[in-house]
Amino acid sequence: MKKILLTTAICLVLASCANDSTDDLVGVPVADVTYTANIQHIIETNCYFCHGATPQNGAPMSMTSYEAVKEAVMNRNLIGKISKENGEDGLMPLGWLRLPQATIDQIIAWRDANFPE
Repeated sequence: MKKILLTTAICLVLASCANDSTDDLVGVPVADVTYTANIQHIIETNCYFCHGATPQNGAPMSMTSYEAVKEAVMNRNLIGKISKENGEDGLMPLGWLRLPQATIDQIIAWRDANFPE
């Protein structure tokens, strides 16, 4: 009897954790992503250490402007590099953990929306 009660209690707890709503998801609607409002902050926070005004640590270019970040997405595989798994060669930011998928998704949405400023 105790096992049945315990099993029932566990099932009730697990069932109460389900949520099919997207109302509580954190993030920016992909249709609203712009460089100035979203992408610039992501780049400043995660990339400027190496890709600042004066590139460091072997970084091949600065990413301090809209044009430079757009170029990195279009021609330097930025999305591919930030999408690698932890521990995979070439993961950016170099020496850090992979960015959250929601952050990567914002950069993808920005690209897919044709790079709104």
